[in-house]
Amino acid sequence: MVTRRQVSLIILVASIVLLSFQSTAEEKYYKVVRADGSIEYTQSSPSKDAKPVDLPGLSVISPEREDRVITHKDDPEQDPESIERDQNYNGIEIASPTEQENLWGTEGIITVEVELPRDLSNGAKVQLSLDGNVLPALDSTSFTLKDVFRGEHKLVAKVVSSSGKVLATSPSRTFYIMMANVR
Repeated sequence: MVTRRQVSLIILVASIVLLSFQSTAEEKYYKVVRADGSIEYTQSSPSKDAKPVDLPGLSVISPEREDRVITHKDDPEQDPESIERDQNYNGIEIASPTEQENLWGTEGIITVEVELPRDLSNGAKVQLSLDGNVLPALDSTSFTLKDVFRGEHKLVAKVVSSSGKVLATSPSRTFYIMMANVR
């Protein structure tokens, strides 16, 4: 599937190519009609008394601005709302740490593994919340968290679209960081 960004890039490249040919449009062209009726346009004069042909200028279409959303209700592949509906991530789960797990000797570093019912697509990312603090969204299902110290912690994973809309949320997971007492 081609994204809006890719379409914009293609249009931009095509516009640049067309503009590069604009300088050649200002050069002289000659029309040659052959005996068999075929027509050829050339930059070299076919005879001394040949006259140049006026060619129309190039039409250039500017690419759409990226911040404009174009929807096509008749084409579900183009409709952003249907794209988000198709991104069904219901069933997202935190695989590790497990519910009520006691983690020992972590030195404040834990690994979080998230399981998704399907691969991330269309710019969707996974975003964690640890103890109510929202962490940056990543296009990964494996996270290493630092500075997670002794005590009870609550973890939630969400799948968010490229626009930041929440597509799915995992159940809250409680785990405990344990540290040995030194006597």
